[in-house]
Amino acid sequence: MQQAGWRMKAVSDEVELLNRQKQFITIDNEAVISRMMNVQLHNLTYIAKSNSLRRAAKDTDAELKSVCEQLEASRLRLRDCLIIDGE
Repeated sequence: MQQAGWRMKAVSDEVELLNRQKQFITIDNEAVISRMMNVQLHNLTYIAKSNSLRRAAKDTDAELKSVCEQLEASRLRLRDCLIIDGE
């Protein structure tokens, strides 16, 4: 009888220890998941900003190309005016 009591006590202690380990692992796992979500949100913010800046850079490049083409056309018209006036 006494051995059965000791075994029950040992198993009961083991169950209690495992329950505590489970609780600590659950808390740790929730913390890891929370950190992961924060990192993902943080990265998504950077990705969104990066995409926004990339779009702005493309728009700026297109605008710059347009201005360069207008400038070149204006220079050609000015040259033509100088040539016509010089004749």
